[in-house]
Amino acid sequence: MQRKFFVLFLALLLSFFTVDVFADVMQERRLTISASLFPRIIAVDTDITDKLDADGNIRLVLIYSDSKSKAEKISKLMTRKVKKIAGKTIVFSLIDINKPSLLDSEKHTGVFLVQPLSETQIQKVKDHSSKNGILLFSPFEGDVERGAMASIFVGAKIRPYFNSLSMKNARVNLKPALLKVSKLYE
Repeated sequence: MQRKFFVLFLALLLSFFTVDVFADVMQERRLTISASLFPRIIAVDTDITDKLDADGNIRLVLIYSDSKSKAEKISKLMTRKVKKIAGKTIVFSLIDINKPSLLDSEKHTGVFLVQPLSETQIQKVKDHSSKNGILLFSPFEGDVERGAMASIFVGAKIRPYFNSLSMKNARVNLKPALLKVSKLYE
């Protein structure tokens, strides 16, 4: 009897670890796919030339909460995939969400969340993005529903996923051809 209980307990314990590991792997996969997609979405912003930094570069903000190394890894991944957008050099700003004043220090072209944020933290980023008319991309499931403008939708195939209302409120306009092949949250 004790042996059966022990085997059942061990199997149950193992299943919890397997679920956590699977969730972590899926989250990393979403992050990697999104890092490849984000610069391409920025490239189809119809107002991109109005969103260049003081030096005429495309400045992409990567926001993290406790892992600057993860933000550095994502910036390298993005740079490997795309070196320029619309003939402009891509420059990255890595910003710790716990130091939000840094968010207002430069003009940005787009914002990418590297780690999941709390409701309060994501609200700060949404407010900044909306006020400045810049795209907010979060690869994390559920963030489009919380107001992020863009993400990925994982279904039979992976597609861009947009929050129409958030984009409208921020005056972010993307080329219609992209929106036709995307999933929209309204």
